[in-house]
Amino acid sequence: MNLEQIIETYNDLRSQACLIAKAEPELMGKEAWLKHALWETDITLDFTASGVRCYGNTFSMQTQDREDFDFIIPISKFNLEGAAHAMLGA
Repeated sequence: MNLEQIIETYNDLRSQACLIAKAEPELMGKEAWLKHALWETDITLDFTASGVRCYGNTFSMQTQDREDFDFIIPISKFNLEGAAHAMLGA
């Protein structure tokens, strides 16, 4: 896998993470109230045995400030194809 593929795969997973979080806010736990403020560029991903850790911060109009978030999405929630499958080892 070359660098372009790695970046493209990471960005695809980050985009999926944002969509999953907005569709299933219960995965966000106490940060679920941020689902409407969340943008995919706000999310940093870490890959763990229990799933994909999504963390970062986003600007909320509600508080007029940046708010931190940190939650895990199970790997089973992602649509994994090719490079993404290899990257996550799923």
